[in-house]
Amino acid sequence: MDLTQVSVLFGVTITLVVVLLTVIRQRRFEARDYFSFVVTFISGSNIPPAVFLCLYVFYPDPQTVQTKLRGYEKQIFLAGLSLFLVSLMTLWKLLKEAYQRIPPPPTPPPPTHTVSG
Repeated sequence: MDLTQVSVLFGVTITLVVVLLTVIRQRRFEARDYFSFVVTFISGSNIPPAVFLCLYVFYPDPQTVQTKLRGYEKQIFLAGLSLFLVSLMTLWKLLKEAYQRIPPPPTPPPPTHTVSG
């Protein structure tokens, strides 16, 4: 599998986890949740490229290959680390929101009848 396939697989997997948590814990699947599902997919699919960018400093292109990236390994690592941390914090927030139970709406108090005499 290449990086694109791993990214899509990871994004779809984490999105399914958030969808299942939302349906199971909150007993709902509504249109207002679609945005969080899209954000989950985007954040989840950014994790594998972020790891790849972080590892680039340890496995740069061979010396025989001319690349414009030579000498920028530290910046590439920091970009990957930033992407990883932002994606991870976003996924943490979305997973936490999906796991929380929404309390049922409060029941109104029974009406009180007064007898006027």
